[in-house]
Amino acid sequence: LLYEYASLQLSTIEALGRPDLNLWVDIVLLPSNLVLNIVLGCFYGWYGTASATAVSSLLALGLAYSYVSQLITERVPCAEISRQANAAVLMGVVVIVGLRWVLANSLLVVMVLMTLGAGLYFVTVFVLSPFFRGVVRRNLDREFDLIYEVTMDLTNSTCAVTIS
Repeated sequence: LLYEYASLQLSTIEALGRPDLNLWVDIVLLPSNLVLNIVLGCFYGWYGTASATAVSSLLALGLAYSYVSQLITERVPCAEISRQANAAVLMGVVVIVGLRWVLANSLLVVMVLMTLGAGLYFVTVFVLSPFFRGVVRRNLDREFDLIYEVTMDLTNSTCAVTIS
């Protein structure tokens, strides 16, 4: 699995026109894998060789990631992704609990829970993400000339949406 992530990084490096950096990753990966396989394989058998491959793949992933980070200056919007992940987890919990709570797993029940889950996801991301609210605002302003305001009072844990 680690090597597959490293392969993604190596493909990115290749796509950015820097195959020389891929060579340096291979120069670290191959000897470290060979040496670790011999040493750990002698002491721990196939568990050692599997561990050696994992460690050398982790080294390759770390080196490839550092090269990609140097080549691409854009940063991953971790806060925004975590907001969306939190909304997805909440949606998943509601849908799973809903399926467990309602014993009849009919198509209608599944469709209702999917709709509720999607609505809950939208509302959760809308409340948590200023970026997403801005996207919605721009789209609504463009399509309907609506102006709305989101106010959150964190002391009372309330949120109000006003559309006018």
